[in-house]
Amino acid sequence: MARVKILTFLVKDRHFALPSGNIKEITESGRNLKKIFYDRGGALKGLMSYEGDMISVLNTPLLLEIDKEAGAATEPLVLVSKEFGSDRPIGLLITSIVGMEIIEDTSLKHSHDEAASYTHGFIKEGKGDKQRVVTLLDLSKFLEYSSAKISKLEGSAHSAS
Repeated sequence: MARVKILTFLVKDRHFALPSGNIKEITESGRNLKKIFYDRGGALKGLMSYEGDMISVLNTPLLLEIDKEAGAATEPLVLVSKEFGSDRPIGLLITSIVGMEIIEDTSLKHSHDEAASYTHGFIKEGKGDKQRVVTLLDLSKFLEYSSAKISKLEGSAHSAS
């Protein structure tokens, strides 16, 4: 059995996680977030300075289609993450940090749902009202999913103009 250290966080009121090795920094979204002049369908929230470079900050609630569920409140944190083997970090807008935990890889439930293509799996804990479902993101697949979603959003934004 392999153990994985993950950082659990909220996007609106939904739980997500990334392996701790993908996490580089957590910062306030207002700090150094520069608005962009091109739309990208709203999926790109802006750019921010990170280690001397400008990195993209993704509108995670919009990309995960959570924005529709809970109004348009701004997300207070940017989680700067980096895919293993990549030299390009990316920022993800999140609501709050839940905490760091260690899980057994056997506790992951895998989904056959196409909509879950950007996940490693799900962790279900508790029962009834106290049940918590955490989606463990696969950063590489999430970035591929986001790129396709941004292209789709840009296409629909251009055709609406």
